[in-house]
Amino acid sequence: MVAVSGSLTRWLTLPEICRLLAALVLIRHRSITDVLRWSHWRRRHQAMARHCRYQRRSDP
Repeated sequence: MVAVSGSLTRWLTLPEICRLLAALVLIRHRSITDVLRWSHWRRRHQAMARHCRYQRRSDP
């Protein structure tokens, strides 16, 4: 696993690494910057959704 910087993000999973490699190798019309930005956005979105879910479940 690979660490991702940021307070809400977590480790990159194997499927995420495979997705990144596929986007970089198989899909040539996307730049590396676009792929990494999308991955960073996705990880932040997932972390925020996870955080909100835990907040909602902990409220009485």
